[in-house]
Amino acid sequence: MSLEKIEDALAIIGEHCEHYTLIAVLPEYPAEVQLRYSSPFIVEGLTTEAQRLLEQEYSFDTEIEYVWEDDEDEEEEL
Repeated sequence: MSLEKIEDALAIIGEHCEHYTLIAVLPEYPAEVQLRYSSPFIVEGLTTEAQRLLEQEYSFDTEIEYVWEDDEDEEEEL
C-alpha cells in the first residue's frame, strides 16, 4: 500500500461522509501510523467514540501485573 492508495480512499470517503478519521499503517513502514481526518475537532470525537465501542465489543485486558523480585531475599542468599 502506498500513500496514493490512502489518498484514493480519502477521496472516496470524502464523497460520502462529511466527517471522517482514517488511521492506517503502511506495510513498508510498519512503525508509522498515517492519520487523516476532516477536522481536528472531529478526530477527537470519532476516536473517543471508536474506543468506547471497541471496549464494549472486546474486553481488552489493559491491566498489567508486574512481578517484583524482593531485594531482601537476594541479599539473604549472598
